[in-house]
Amino acid sequence: MAMGHSDRVSVVVTGVGLVTPLGIGREAFAVAVADGRSGVRLFPELVGHGLPVEFGCPLVDFDPKALIRPRKALKVMCREIQTGFAAAQLAWQDAGLDTSTPEPERVGVVFGSEMLYGEWNELEAAVRRCDIQGDGIDVKRWGSVAMSEVFPLWMLKYLPNMTACHVAIAIDARGPNNTVTLDDCSGLSAIAEAARYIERGHADIVLAGASGTRGNAARSLWLNPLPVAHRREPLESTCQPWSFDCGGAIGGEGAAVLVLESLASAQRRGRTPLAQINGYGNYFVPAETGRRGSPHAVRAAATAACDAAGVTPGALGGCWGHGTGDHSMDMTAGIGLRSAGVDCPVTTLQQTIGHCGAACGLIDSAAAVLALQTMQLPHLPFITDIDPDCTLDVVRDQPRPFHAPHLLVVNQTVRGHACSLLVSAAS
Repeated sequence: MAMGHSDRVSVVVTGVGLVTPLGIGREAFAVAVADGRSGVRLFPELVGHGLPVEFGCPLVDFDPKALIRPRKALKVMCREIQTGFAAAQLAWQDAGLDTSTPEPERVGVVFGSEMLYGEWNELEAAVRRCDIQGDGIDVKRWGSVAMSEVFPLWMLKYLPNMTACHVAIAIDARGPNNTVTLDDCSGLSAIAEAARYIERGHADIVLAGASGTRGNAARSLWLNPLPVAHRREPLESTCQPWSFDCGGAIGGEGAAVLVLESLASAQRRGRTPLAQINGYGNYFVPAETGRRGSPHAVRAAATAACDAAGVTPGALGGCWGHGTGDHSMDMTAGIGLRSAGVDCPVTTLQQTIGHCGAACGLIDSAAAVLALQTMQLPHLPFITDIDPDCTLDVVRDQPRPFHAPHLLVVNQTVRGHACSLLVSAAS
């Protein structure tokens, strides 16, 4: 399915909130990206459990108590909900909405999410109650015996839609509220959904956000759809997107929120837009046997976003190409982008912040909005080589200036879903 930008309502970005391994807040993140810093380090949650990988891109100096009000809400917020809520608060402030009085019925919230995994110790006592004298787990005892060991509000901590609910309650947003769960495509899909609400006249302001992680220990054991990168020295060079010997992805955690607003609303508030949402695409083409991702879906999504914006692929200033460090996914993205006619410089953040699950597209989009402020694309500071079969112009060594005021962001999933967003300099 393709979705296009409406000619009747201009949707602009007026605020950015970021919680990432490279920094908390818009300014800290922008400086770290420009300096080529890395967020790769030992991942505390993965250390000491006998897991094959103990490194990744965890958050540093993230204090949920400093950003979440009321504090009592923390007891029903898992890590992803905490980071998403914090990013929303930062975006709300960045947009100047903490000192404005928008009409509650005209404010909405859309978040991208995925299945949320718990912490080891939360269910340990319950599982032990199902263990019959060391002879194995009797699942029949779960309801009759073990549930008494589970925190009564446990489920509220892990429902994917709870981030959007907490945020809406905090800012008194009584307009549209939704949650999109499409793995890596969750974030871009949330932006598209939020933009549609504004274009249809259902809201004036919508917070589009996503939070995610690939560093949860329980998830690492249960479900890890991408190969995990083997450790390199220096550790910062472990993830090698679009490299022949890339090995796999590294896990990260983070959240990002963009404040989307109708241009008319921004003008009424006296806010200067940071960027404009001009087009988006959303396609699913099942991945072929033996391949992760679908080049056909990537091509269709990229083409749809450009067509909707009235921008030819050759007129793009740059592209976030969802380079994960997994050879199959990266080459799929490259084939799809080139077949769509995208020949501009291509970059990715996953070498330095890791794969942040549902938050990938939102963090990429936030980075694109910030890039439009400096007209420079972030680089891959620790790349060693590029696969000879990769025909993309990957940004290496140092940030790359660009002049065309249009940037494309593309994400894809292992199964063949692809989403795209075309963001342009505010006119």
